Amino acid sequence: MSDSESQYDGDVDQNPVNGILSFLLAIDWSEPWLCAIVLFHVLNCVLLTVLMFFERQNLQIVLFLLYLSIVYCAEYINEWASQNYRRFASQQYFDDKGMFISLILSTPLLINCFVLVICWVWTSMQTMIKLKRRKLIAERKAQEQKDE
Repeated sequence: MSDSESQYDGDVDQNPVNGILSFLLAIDWSEPWLCAIVLFHVLNCVLLTVLMFFERQNLQIVLFLLYLSIVYCAEYINEWASQNYRRFASQQYFDDKGMFISLILSTPLLINCFVLVICWVWTSMQTMIKLKRRKLIAERKAQEQKDE
């Protein structure tokens, strides 16, 4: 038996996964805890959209830090889940490399963080444009008053 086969206790399908799509298709999405993770991501996207629409920067920062904290703790979550998967899952999804937790939990959160950063850059750029326009208008008015 090879080293990779001896790491697990037979609950894991030993067929190789070739690519992300085949990995995602191999997951049993009917399990309640996986449905909860999908719902978590959907609700986070809705929350993120609402916060961006109403321009609530303080709440965006809190959400951004929360997302990064979850991503930071993903290794610990993966370790705990690999030891206790029988409590909530029918299969052992949590490998020692963390591919499942990275793909299912961390990647969507990092995409949300990226969207937040892009929105912050856009908002900063728009603010700088408004300030420059005001400065140019004030300079033009000062020049006109000086010429009169």
